[in-house]
Amino acid sequence: MSIMQFLQENTSNKPLIQANLYGPDIQESIKGYLLADEVRKNEIDQHMSISIEHNGNTRNVIIKEIQKHPVNYKKLHIDLYEPKPSTKIRTKIPLKFINHEKSPGLKLGGTLNISRRTVDVHVVLNAKADNIPHYIEVDTSNTSKGHVFKESCLKLPSHITLVHPEKNTAFAVLNK
Repeated sequence: MSIMQFLQENTSNKPLIQANLYGPDIQESIKGYLLADEVRKNEIDQHMSISIEHNGNTRNVIIKEIQKHPVNYKKLHIDLYEPKPSTKIRTKIPLKFINHEKSPGLKLGGTLNISRRTVDVHVVLNAKADNIPHYIEVDTSNTSKGHVFKESCLKLPSHITLVHPEKNTAFAVLNK
């Protein structure tokens, strides 16, 4: 992913998206703009970590929130958060279900009923704040009808932990 420009003035003829930059080391939030083409090209989504260029400095930030138009879903506003290095943050990471074609339960006519598409986690950030995965894979191979996917079955990197491991919540079921 390339470093995105964080502009403080609308001096470009290109389409822009309003953005605010804030964090524990920023006294007052900084209002600015991101180039809409860069946001689209980099497939920017909520909870991702990206690098931006601001006043000649590269800053590693997390996309905290994206406001979208209610009808056409165009991105209207993006909140960027610059955390301190080695900070533990709470975020949601999307789940990506893979290997459907290898699942015996699906081959026999079962249906994957997904009740949640994200998981609530704590992430200990590295110095660049770039170790938040874009998604967590859920392997559906070797699953039969009646299989319940729970948070405990997720393979998480060592710097990521579940917010509520004691609940071991189900997020999908392979129906009969």
